[in-house]
Amino acid sequence: MKYLNREDKNTREIVNKFFYLKSEIKNKKLANKENTELQASFFTILLKLPKKSGLTRPKNRCVISCKGRAILRRFRMSHTTLREEYPKGTLPGVYKKSF
Repeated sequence: MKYLNREDKNTREIVNKFFYLKSEIKNKKLANKENTELQASFFTILLKLPKKSGLTRPKNRCVISCKGRAILRRFRMSHTTLREEYPKGTLPGVYKKSF
């Protein structure tokens, strides 16, 4: 399942590549609300950008198990992986509360 991390990395690179371009076009589009022809040209430019360039496309995944659910951002791990790892003492600064 390591291919999921590779795909996610590629998606994040595409998002970072087009982020500033998209934000500039959107700001110009908002600044020129009166000129409909100019807005239409900005809209066509935005349509030509890749589908994966949207900010909501990347998905946080667990570094170890590649799961896409219940991810803790601080550790970049899923909840189940974190529960398996912290009793072993592999995570610095994380202690088990009850025994």
